[in-house]
Amino acid sequence: MKNDLIVNLQKILKEDLEGDMNMSYLSSIYWIFWRDMKRYWRSKIGIAVRLIQPIVWLAFVGNIFSSTAVLLESVGFLGSYLDYLTPGIIIMTVLFTSIFGGFGTLWDRRLGYMNKVLATPISRSSIALGSVFAISFISIIQSLTIVGLSLFLGFQLRTGIIGLLGIVVISMVLSLGFGSISIVIGVKSKTIEAFWGIVNFIGLPLLFVSSALYPTELMPNWLASISNLNPLSYAIYLIRLATSGFSYEPFMMLTSIIFLLLFAVVALAVASYVFTQEISRPL
Repeated sequence: MKNDLIVNLQKILKEDLEGDMNMSYLSSIYWIFWRDMKRYWRSKIGIAVRLIQPIVWLAFVGNIFSSTAVLLESVGFLGSYLDYLTPGIIIMTVLFTSIFGGFGTLWDRRLGYMNKVLATPISRSSIALGSVFAISFISIIQSLTIVGLSLFLGFQLRTGIIGLLGIVVISMVLSLGFGSISIVIGVKSKTIEAFWGIVNFIGLPLLFVSSALYPTELMPNWLASISNLNPLSYAIYLIRLATSGFSYEPFMMLTSIIFLLLFAVVALAVASYVFTQEISRPL
């Protein structure tokens, strides 16, 4: 797999010399993306482990709090707690898949493999973008897997294929943002321990200060204000809207879409810049 990538990156140099710069940049992104996807598919145990936590949340927490439907109705949600919880678990899966994804960058640097990639004449930013797109694609696969498991447990997808498309788009945008953040952490971290410490410090508070598990209306005002700055809350709102088909507020929907798009674009730009500046520096 490693040799294939290096050979294909060398082919990109030939494309550069022939003047096809745009195609070579896209080819660089593609081959980095494809290499990360192959690494993901070969990690069967890793795939299984990533699904254990969401299954536990859906099967146990979804049933433990099944009697809270009346409480949810008081804040305008008309479905069961499992219907309420599932979008939150989907976004939780996207969050942790994305924010853990930058570990591959740190691991490649420690193994010396990144030095081989850097020895090729491809753009440094294309390496970052290829990795982020792979993280995003993996997040989409896992979010759809969670949907399938939740349907088996009793989740009601009232909007059919439209709801699934909404899940795909929202998961993609959110994972582009957090995948970019993870790449920045991966390229800036000097040790494995530092990487895992930082991503867990970021991930868990973001999950709990969101509407993933409970409505923000039940939070203290100061905590609800923080939740309004959390990208997860906007993504969860959009997925609940896409899957439940309940009434919505146009202003809130538009605000959520704009917020997530800005988050993803800014995070991608920052990741591309930081990666380009830091990747050649020694650990």
